[in-house]
Amino acid sequence: MGTLVLDATTKTIQAVMSGAAATSNPEYTVAYADSTSSSLTEGASDGALNGTSAVTVVSSPAASTRRVIKWITIQNKDTAAVTVTITYNSYRDWE
Repeated sequence: MGTLVLDATTKTIQAVMSGAAATSNPEYTVAYADSTSSSLTEGASDGALNGTSAVTVVSSPAASTRRVIKWITIQNKDTAAVTVTITYNSYRDWE
């Protein structure tokens, strides 16, 4: 994976499974750094996917902040193969 940068409060990264898990949902871990004009703060998040509902694995940064994604890991904890789609969302107000 190359470097991903969320540079607006309207940008997120989501993951969704193509169907329900047989026994256990995949788990994810994300490492990132938030950069402003005066600071750099490292952070991480983790959790589990939940079937066909999209899960936000990286939330949007605060205003005037760039969130630099270092890595995203998704581990299949199920007894069967799963298909996961990762989506970069950039919502805009088109008024």
